[in-house]
Formats: sequence, C-alpha cells, structure tokens
Amino acid sequence: MDSFKQFQELISSINFDSAITIGIIVIVITFVIECILLSKGYINTKSSKKKLERARKLNHIIKAKRISYWDDYQTADEMTNSYYHAKYEYTINNKKKKYRYLSKKYHH
Repeated sequence: MDSFKQFQELISSINFDSAITIGIIVIVITFVIECILLSKGYINTKSSKKKLERARKLNHIIKAKRISYWDDYQTADEMTNSYYHAKYEYTINNKKKKYRYLSKKYHH
C-alpha cells in the first residue's frame, strides 16, 4: 500500500491543465468503448477478402435475388452524392428473408 500512496502523491503533485485532463479522460473512455466493440464483433478487424474466403471454405454462401434497386442523386457543392439502395431476398431454413443494402458514393 505504501507504493500506492506514493503514486497518489506523485499524481497530485503534477498540475495538469484542465484541457489535458479532459483529453486523457476522453482517450481512455474511447479506448474502453473500442475494446468492448471489438470483443462483441461490431468492429471489423479482418479484411473482407479473408472473410469471404473463409465463408466459401465453410460453405456459408447463400444465393440471393435482387428484387429492387434505385439510385438517388443529390447535388452538394461541386460534388454529386449518390445513395444506392437495393433489396435482396434469400431463403434460409425454408424461410424467406430480405436484406436491405445502402451505399453512399461520391462522384466528382
């Protein structure tokens, strides 16, 4: 416990600017959130090629049929933003399911 008291005294003797303290707190919180998201699989750390190769090897590929698609253009400044929408339908375990796809493209 003596070393912990020494550490507390050292920290209290250092005068941090409030902006630096807030920055450090934000960095620590961001790091913790990123670790949680990584552990739950919400952040992709593998390349999509490796995932696709593994899915093919395990025969986890299903065929889907595109049932509708559209592209809406919006002009902003000198660049055109294009939102591509599509709906796909597939069958798994004798149940029909739909997948909605949305992609944003920038055209110069």
